[in-house]
Amino acid sequence: MIAADKNSIGVNAKAQKTTFWVCFIAGVAGGIFATLSIILSIYVFVDVDFVNNASCGSRGNFHYCFVDEAWDSGAYLSAITTFYGTIITILIGVLAILATLAFLVVRTSAGHHAQEAMEGEVERYFASNAAVVSIEGKLSALADSLVEQRTRELAVRLETIITALEEDGFDIPGTIATP
Repeated sequence: MIAADKNSIGVNAKAQKTTFWVCFIAGVAGGIFATLSIILSIYVFVDVDFVNNASCGSRGNFHYCFVDEAWDSGAYLSAITTFYGTIITILIGVLAILATLAFLVVRTSAGHHAQEAMEGEVERYFASNAAVVSIEGKLSALADSLVEQRTRELAVRLETIITALEEDGFDIPGTIATP
């Protein structure tokens, strides 16, 4: 029994290690995929052409940009607002994806933790004296009821046989008491 317990512990540890590595690799792959998706989304959906229309220069270590005359403050403000609005929208989508993944990870982790705790408690209960007393009590009550039921059935069958034999002329001494 002890060898089987050690074997099951080894198998359980191996399964947990495998599960950890699968989750780790999936997390790394998901992180890389999310990063590449964000970069691609910004490249595809964010319009950064307004930077090309700005006249930029540099003097020494300082860089400066001015918007040309075709741009008024309203057009510039609209371009900046659209740019940051798009970035905020993309980040909200990423946040929703991360929240969903976090929920799934927490739910799975909690399920595994509850299962491990339950396995430990079941093993501890069956190793205790209370389990032995409880099981012996239940089995004793079950055995008593089965023996009583079978005794009644046999007494009825025996009474039937005795009645049949007495009708055929045989004299059977004694009586049978059914419980």
